[in-house]
Amino acid sequence: MKSVNLGDVAAGECAAAADHPQGRTTRRVHGADGQAIRQVLVTLRDGGALADHENPGDASLLVLRGRVRVEAGDDVWEGGEGDFLVIPDRRHNLRARGDAAVLLSFARVRPAPVGPEGA
Repeated sequence: MKSVNLGDVAAGECAAAADHPQGRTTRRVHGADGQAIRQVLVTLRDGGALADHENPGDASLLVLRGRVRVEAGDDVWEGGEGDFLVIPDRRHNLRARGDAAVLLSFARVRPAPVGPEGA
């Protein structure tokens, strides 16, 4: 079994984000390429953002530090430390309101089989 203290990892990644040209870092915490479920720690400096992008599958954010804002069209959700946000199933963005760290969890939806079994 693997154990990770996300608070410690988030503190280190927030410090690294300060030195990153785009003011952000990502670090995979769980799940490898090809696995259905992944968890990624995302850190953003104040005002840092992930521009509009598609939902990678069933996804959620757990805010570990700071405050964030998720926008999908006219819909807006804000979250602070300890808040759990379900990511909308459409294009959206993420913006930090102060230095922030979130745990992004997502399950890639596998396409249904094509052919008689999937028809």
